[in-house]
Amino acid sequence: MALASAYYALQVNETLDAQAPTAPTMSVSDRNANNQPEASGTTEAGNTVLVTWPDNSSSVVADGSGQWTVEASTVQPSGHVVAVSQDA
Repeated sequence: MALASAYYALQVNETLDAQAPTAPTMSVSDRNANNQPEASGTTEAGNTVLVTWPDNSSSVVADGSGQWTVEASTVQPSGHVVAVSQDA
């Protein structure tokens, strides 16, 4: 009985992004006057921005220049709005 074997070498090249993203800039307005505010700002291009409204949250991916905009999906009560950026 003859046995044959093969060995393959696999080389993987990865770039590790070990630096946390900077906090996104953010402004909030209710330009439609419908109590569904809109948050917009900048972050690192391609990052996901999670916006936490007083009673729910929304997420959006920043475009190629780092710009992002998202409107609350429901009418919001008064309260704090927070944005956090997550690496792509």
